[in-house]
Amino acid sequence: MFAEFDQIAAELRAHAKFVADDLQIAFCQLQKMRLPSLPRNEWLWLFALWCDQDRAQQGIDGAKRIISAAFLSALVPQSAGADLMQRGIELNFAGAAQISCPGISIPAADFVGEGSPIPAAQGVTSAGPTLLPHKIAVITSLTGEMVRSTVAEDLVKQVLIESTGPAVDKAMFSATAGDAIRPAGILNGIAPITPTAAGGGTNKNQVLVDDIQLLAAAVAPVAGNGGIVLVASPDAAVALVLRLPSSVEWPVLTSGSLAARTVIAVAANAIVSAVEGVPLIDTSTQASFHRETAPGAIVDVGGVAARPVGSLWQVDEVGLKLTWNISWAVRDPRGVAWMQGVNW
Repeated sequence: MFAEFDQIAAELRAHAKFVADDLQIAFCQLQKMRLPSLPRNEWLWLFALWCDQDRAQQGIDGAKRIISAAFLSALVPQSAGADLMQRGIELNFAGAAQISCPGISIPAADFVGEGSPIPAAQGVTSAGPTLLPHKIAVITSLTGEMVRSTVAEDLVKQVLIESTGPAVDKAMFSATAGDAIRPAGILNGIAPITPTAAGGGTNKNQVLVDDIQLLAAAVAPVAGNGGIVLVASPDAAVALVLRLPSSVEWPVLTSGSLAARTVIAVAANAIVSAVEGVPLIDTSTQASFHRETAPGAIVDVGGVAARPVGSLWQVDEVGLKLTWNISWAVRDPRGVAWMQGVNW
């Protein structure tokens, strides 16, 4: 009954006119359907018990959001993608199968004269991206001797966690289309802008300014009066930091996953992301797994066994498996512009 009411409570809370008293009324109605002979004092006790459980769960969900934000902050030194997600719109799946992010066009306000009727305008919504849970995962193993005699396990766990940063950048700053396995790269479907040509007596500082002007103009409809973030390959990032006028206060993020001489301008509010807690690391000494970077099923539907398959128990090893649920999307493609082969 509690599980059924959890779903009912979630639907009630999603309603724009929800008030807390709705929960007790709905619980009473459910009790009459499922336990019609239950005395009033007992169903009130059951409702109080559900409320205690619900408050605890709400606290857990809130803690997950705090932990997710803290972990993204910790990943920033390894990942421009983690930094960008923090600057955008951060959501949390909180057990949801998907999150819809519709486009919303807010009506423009205007001045109204004294005593004049105020116009009633209606906002326009459109279909936007849908965030689906995706998973970063990897498995590795250590010998029993390493685990028992050194701090290798702790070090490998830390390296596994840090490896999620480059994995995020590789997928996020790409033009790869999304599928059931991974979210789309933020460059997917967005044609690069042609960079300003070098030479002709124009110095590199001016070429850089001309390129940034083109990028800023492209994302301005979404960024408005700020909120622009520059993401660049290491060589281009150095040039931006050294050549960009100091009056330009846009953040410059560096990602080694980008090809040389590549720069991306992003309106931070165009990026929406959802992260579920922190990476989960499981250990095992009993499992068997396919020792391949492109693994298959241990035995497929046709009865064909994968090779090589290793037994951790037989060779006295400890397996470590990292999994992390994360997703992102571009709310408005006008909020992303990029160049490759810049001449500065």
